[in-house]
Amino acid sequence: MRWKEIIIGAILTLIITIIGGITVWKFTKEPHKPDPKAVVIIEADSPSQFKSDSKILIFNTFRVGNLGDKIAEDVILSIEFPEDTKITDFSISSSSGAAARKNLKEIEGKVHEKIISINSLLPEETVTVSILTSEYMEKELHVSGRYSEGLVQKGFLSKRVSLDDLLEKGPQAEKAALAALLMGVLLAFMINRLKNDLGGSRSVNNSAFMLLHNELIEEAETILEKDMYQRGSTAYEMANLGLCKALTGDKDASEKYFSAAELYSTSKQIKALVAFNRAIVSFESDKFDDARHYFESAATLANRRIKLYVKCSKFGFKLAAHFPEFSEFLPSKANKLKHSDAA
Repeated sequence: MRWKEIIIGAILTLIITIIGGITVWKFTKEPHKPDPKAVVIIEADSPSQFKSDSKILIFNTFRVGNLGDKIAEDVILSIEFPEDTKITDFSISSSSGAAARKNLKEIEGKVHEKIISINSLLPEETVTVSILTSEYMEKELHVSGRYSEGLVQKGFLSKRVSLDDLLEKGPQAEKAALAALLMGVLLAFMINRLKNDLGGSRSVNNSAFMLLHNELIEEAETILEKDMYQRGSTAYEMANLGLCKALTGDKDASEKYFSAAELYSTSKQIKALVAFNRAIVSFESDKFDDARHYFESAATLANRRIKLYVKCSKFGFKLAAHFPEFSEFLPSKANKLKHSDAA
């Protein structure tokens, strides 16, 4: 009954909506964010050298940046050169521009040491320290620093995004698309299950075909004609209606429907169906040579489909059972019984 389909469809829609909502929420919810924290990193470039006959100049560049999401306060940076190093020039600049100059200052230290004070370092802000020395350094520099929340770390200021970051912080659109894909698969599964529970997909032609080939000819004819007047017919329905007309005695109308079906569609499946129906009409009229000819034509056009038709049709079964050469079209059990009777 129709109301059962409506109730089952409503229940399935509710279930899918609930599951889909939970799925979308799960994949698109914002992950828990930890408390804001400053992370100060210092990165040292490899020294570059300028050498002439009279002098040697070494360019030393250091960058201090905040990779966290909180302002780093009271940053103190110490760059200590070997004792015999002569510092000839020195500069400090900020990525925030000239407005940040008041935030930077040099603290007096040892002759071979530079100490820089940064009152506050904004997230993603970088301070560049350039130091020019006059001699090549045999020993390594000693770089250290601290700020209000801990020690300055040596590392790289360029952020490297890991796979975990992509999964946890990836674009919400991609997560939503994945959720939609899962919902689509689930919906397709539920709809297919519903169709199976209700006896398969609804089809006027399939229903009429099963009635017709189980000898309920008038019922099949009524269904096909009513549907044709309401919404028109396909070539399959015209071919089946032609068989109905022939079996009820209207051979002229039958042939017109067969011709219309072949004109409507030139596919092998339609030609095979029309030939199969003509074979049945000929066989029921005791025109066995014509029946054999039409059946052979149908089998040549669509062998597997004709086997299926014979399996579903009482008319087709009688026809195939009458001719020994068509025994392969009979269902396996019936074929065995026929051979045993012949023996």
